[in-house]
Amino acid sequence: MNRMTSAEKKALETSYEDMYREIRIGAEVHRTVRGRERWRERESGGFKECCQRRIKNDVL
Repeated sequence: MNRMTSAEKKALETSYEDMYREIRIGAEVHRTVRGRERWRERESGGFKECCQRRIKNDVL
């Protein structure tokens, strides 16, 4: 038995749309950050080399 009014259903649907929109934005930010990190790794020689340079130079 469904006891929701149409206004309640619409509010619930709107909240789901907002949640999905936020998830999509978060996914896009994640893709952007990963892409930039991949570019930085290519330019700097990779994550392992970057860490080794930091340890060698006592940057940590």
